[in-house]
Amino acid sequence: MGKRILSVSICFLLVLSLVSGALPRAQAAQLDGHNLALSVDGRDPVTVKAYQSSYGNNLLLSLRDVAAAVTDTAKSFDIAIEPDEESGTRIVIRPGNGYTPVGGENEPITELKVEDSFYASTSYNKLFIDEQEMRLPTYLHGDGEERPKDIFIRLVDLGMYWNLNLVYTGEDEMSLDTSSDYLYDLQLQEEEGYFHYLHSIVLADANTGCILFEHNGDQPTQIASTTKLMTYLLVKEALDAGQISEDTTCTVSEEVYRLANSEDGIYRKNAKYGTLELGAEVTVEDLLKAMLMISANEAALALAELVSGSEEAFVEQMNQRAQELGLTTAVFYNPHGLPSYTQSSTVSKRQNEMSAEDMFRLTQYLLMNHREHLTAITQQILADVPSFGQTKDGKTAYTKNTNSLLYNLEGCLGFKTGTTNRSGSNLVSGLPVTDGNGDTHDLVVVIFGAEDDAERYEKSAWLFRYAQQYYASNPFPEDLVINTEVYTVPETTAVPQTLPETVATEVTVPVTQPPAEPAEQVTPLTLILVVIAFLGGVAVTLIVVLIVVKSRSRKGRYGPKYVR
Repeated sequence: MGKRILSVSICFLLVLSLVSGALPRAQAAQLDGHNLALSVDGRDPVTVKAYQSSYGNNLLLSLRDVAAAVTDTAKSFDIAIEPDEESGTRIVIRPGNGYTPVGGENEPITELKVEDSFYASTSYNKLFIDEQEMRLPTYLHGDGEERPKDIFIRLVDLGMYWNLNLVYTGEDEMSLDTSSDYLYDLQLQEEEGYFHYLHSIVLADANTGCILFEHNGDQPTQIASTTKLMTYLLVKEALDAGQISEDTTCTVSEEVYRLANSEDGIYRKNAKYGTLELGAEVTVEDLLKAMLMISANEAALALAELVSGSEEAFVEQMNQRAQELGLTTAVFYNPHGLPSYTQSSTVSKRQNEMSAEDMFRLTQYLLMNHREHLTAITQQILADVPSFGQTKDGKTAYTKNTNSLLYNLEGCLGFKTGTTNRSGSNLVSGLPVTDGNGDTHDLVVVIFGAEDDAERYEKSAWLFRYAQQYYASNPFPEDLVINTEVYTVPETTAVPQTLPETVATEVTVPVTQPPAEPAEQVTPLTLILVVIAFLGGVAVTLIVVLIVVKSRSRKGRYGPKYVR
C-alpha cells in the first residue's frame, strides 16, 4: 500500500512539473497594455501608451505618443503611414518636422489585452527614416479607418535610431532630456547581463587585432552559415592562384541539385529567386553572390566541388587552412554550415564549430587581404545571378542579402549571417569607425547564439554604436596586450600573410557573472500545502496536460529553417 501511495505521489509531482513548465509558454505571445507617465525636459508628465510583449518590462511604446510628447523640441519628428505596393503599408519618419496629430495621442490605453498573437522579434513592417529604409521590429495597431494606425516600437530602438535617452524614474514613470544623446553605457549593460545569454560575442579592431570587448569569446560553439566565410577564403585563393576565374562555370551536380531542392535550399524548382537545374552551367561570380548574400547552401557546395573536386576534399582543405591561420578551435564538416550526420547505427549530429575570437581572426585576415573583393559582394542588397536562369515569373534570377544591418547601420561592410536550431542566430559584421585622432579602423562584431534575428541585429548595432560614441573622443588602443600569448600566423605559400604578430585581448569592461540565487528552504508546511494542492487539482491538472501534449503534437515550436 505504501508503495502505491508513493507511486501515485510521484506521478502527481511529474504531472505538476509538466504543467508548471508548459503554462507560461501558452501565454508567451500576449500583449498587455500599460500607461507610462513621460516627463520631457522637466514638463508635466504625459501619458505614453505601451504594450508589454510576452514578459514583464519587455515594452513597446506608442510612437505617436512619443512624437506628440517631443513636439517643439530638438528631437521632434513627424509620422506618416502610407500605402505601399509591395508590402501594403509603409511607415515614414521625418526627423526635425513638427508632429501632425491624428487624434488619440497621449490618451490612456483602454485595451489591456491584444487579441492577435504577436512576437516582437519576427514582425517587420516597412519603415523609412527620411529616405533610409530600416529593418526594425514594430507593431501596427488600429485599422486606419475607425481609429488611426499607431506604431509600437521597442525602447532600445527609440534610443538607437531616434536618439532618445529615455530613463526610468519610477515603476511606470520615465523622463527624457532632449538636449542629451542616447547613452551607450557598456558597464551598465554588463551589470544587467545584456550579453550574458548569447553563446559568445566579440568586438574587435581588424586594423590592430585588439579585442575591445568580449564575452565567452574563446569558447567554441556552432557557427552555422558563417562557415561560408572560410569557404569564400578558399575560393578567393583559388581565384588569385589562377586555378579558376569568376567567369569559370561549373556543372550543377546531382548533390548540388538535391540540396537546392531540399528544405535548406534556395534555388529549387519554381523558386522565387530562380532555379538551379540539374546539369546547368553556372558561373563562379554568381555562386559567390548567392553564397554570401542569400546564404545559398547549394552555391557553397557547388564551389567546393569546383575548387577541390569533391566536398570531402574541400573540407580537408578548410580544416588545414584553419590550422595554418592559427584558428585552433575551428572544426569543419562541410562548406555551408548545415548539420552533418554520421553514417552509423547510432547517428551523431555534428555542426561546424569555432570560437568568436577565431571567427574574428578569420574575418580580420579576409579584411587585410581581400577587403575590396569581399565587401563588393557583402555590401550589396540585391544582385542578379543570370547564370541561374529565371524566376518563376520569367525574370532574371537574383539574390538578396540576409543582413539587416545593411539597412540599419550606415557604412556597414556586411559579411555573413548564420542560423540553425542548435547554433541560434549568428552574425559576423563590420563597420569603419573613426576615432578622436581622425584614424579610421574596421571594427568587427561577432555574435554567436542570439535568440532570433532581432537580437543579433540589435546587439551588433548596439556595440557598433557604442564604439562610434566612445571612440569619437578617444583614440583606438594600440599596445594593449595584457597577456603573454603571442598569435603568429605560420608561413604559407597560398597568399602572403599580413596579420599582425599579436592579437591583444584587452577587455574594456570585465565580464561579471550574476550572483547565484540562494537555495530555497522547503519546510514541512510547504510540503503539506503542495500535497493539498495536488489532491484538490488533479482533474484540472490532467486535463491541462492532455491539452498541452495534444497541442504540442500538432506543431513543434521550431520547424525546419534555412541556414542563414
